[in-house]
Amino acid sequence: MAFEALGDDDGIELILSQIVVENGTPDWANKAAIQLQTLRYPWIEIKDEALKSLENFTAAIATIYGLILKALTTSPEEASVAREYYRTAYLETQRFTQPALGWLRLELQTLAGFSLLQMGETGLALQRIPSMDDIAKLPPAKRAFALCVLIEILERSLPDGAESLTDALRRAAECFADFDERILNQVVARLQLLTPVALALLGRFPGVPDAVIQASDQIIINLNARPITVYGTAGMRPIQAVKYILQAFNIDTDFLGRSGGGQLQALRQVLFRQYHHQESWYRPVTAAQVNFAMLCCRDAVQDNRTRLLLQRAIKDLHVQNGYVPKLQKLEQPEELNLIQITLEKFEKSLITARAASLSLFGQGGVL
Repeated sequence: MAFEALGDDDGIELILSQIVVENGTPDWANKAAIQLQTLRYPWIEIKDEALKSLENFTAAIATIYGLILKALTTSPEEASVAREYYRTAYLETQRFTQPALGWLRLELQTLAGFSLLQMGETGLALQRIPSMDDIAKLPPAKRAFALCVLIEILERSLPDGAESLTDALRRAAECFADFDERILNQVVARLQLLTPVALALLGRFPGVPDAVIQASDQIIINLNARPITVYGTAGMRPIQAVKYILQAFNIDTDFLGRSGGGQLQALRQVLFRQYHHQESWYRPVTAAQVNFAMLCCRDAVQDNRTRLLLQRAIKDLHVQNGYVPKLQKLEQPEELNLIQITLEKFEKSLITARAASLSLFGQGGVL
């Protein structure tokens, strides 16, 4: 089985349908590995036994994706459980990265960076992720995934590294433009689940295909819709949107309380979504988070045309989706007002990226 071809996500269902075998055979093990690597099927314990018969690197990558799959099916209220799955996935990458060669090594490094990012270890993730030049050596869809992981790491480091983020966005846009439409749609659907922040940013960047823009529009919470909409589904409660907005800027949300049964059920209806044969929790992204990143990129680019296109995309997203919701039953948290004012001033170039960052992330810096 040519596992390197799986990165293109082409004909996966056809491949799986043609592997009709009994338990315990090599093809049975290969089928289990494909199901895990593509995140298309639920994890079942029998796959643990199947992977034992496979070559080490194939089994390792399938196991890592299996752990990621478990994390993706974990409720947002059980973040510590998901973090433990990602920690185990990271440790698995470290067992095999050193002896791996070629693109297998690069893929393991990418998965290490991805797992660390989900654990909140941004600095270490940046150390583990391959360089952009090395990422260029990967097969196309694996390259798209690696670039999106890098974009999400760099986004968490802003305003530092805005030039690197802009370069990564440009390379990702070029990568997506090279896919034919059918494969592009499959790759984008997978990345909506794995790297929604990166896709949300790419949807505002010049030169990306329409499929990326459409996926980006779905990912970003539309606060101006009634009721609030995300992933094409109406029903996110304003208080839930507030949590995502504040969390994007590392602002404590304990004062909002935990999501009770009714809130969690409403969130489940919006974010617990089908991906092929598996249901997973999708992550929404806020317009405030996207525009802070894109404003940092706007100020980092030298090309006037790119700068103007970014400014237009930023303004359109602000108008269409809004930065903060209006709460009817609770007093508007002052943190929301600060986010609104800061981003509007940054949008008008009245403050620098550094000043905006200090205001948003630095205990309410002075504007």
